[in-house]
Amino acid sequence: MNKTTGSDRTKRGLSTVGSSAGGNLRRKPLQHVADTLCEMFCGWRLANSFAQLARLGSGELEINCLTAACRFQHAEIASLAIAQELKAWLDADLAKHAIDPALLEHACLRARLDVAKIDRRVRTTPTVYLGTDRKPMQPMTLIRCSIACESSVKTESTVYSGSKSDVEEFPAEWPAA
Repeated sequence: MNKTTGSDRTKRGLSTVGSSAGGNLRRKPLQHVADTLCEMFCGWRLANSFAQLARLGSGELEINCLTAACRFQHAEIASLAIAQELKAWLDADLAKHAIDPALLEHACLRARLDVAKIDRRVRTTPTVYLGTDRKPMQPMTLIRCSIACESSVKTESTVYSGSKSDVEEFPAEWPAA
């Protein structure tokens, strides 16, 4: 079985990978999927899941991006907002490239989360969060979520992988209701 990572995607170009289902899959779009899943998880789309991640705490989160099903520490949990975002994007991207989702054996994301409360004076990120009054929130305590994210997209013959790390720091009461 072939394995590709984001670092060798430029070597792969637009060649195709055959499938027993009779279709051909293009390597470049599937490597893009693996890379983008991690980028999205570590990007602004995660903001709607901050409160859920803070409640979960530290541990390993697994998301089946084909179904939006989630597991935390190997136990099933309710689907997170970020899982729905990843699934919606994946569905649209596969359709855009005329790739049948049935040709994928899996498309999953694993994120190792280290969640802790920190004093705002030791924060390392510059992001400003607004409250319901549209004024910057200035709580004494923030939640720091350190993320080590890996994705895997597997066809019959190839595994595409991506990875990204990030740190998010946000008020415990954000997003405000």
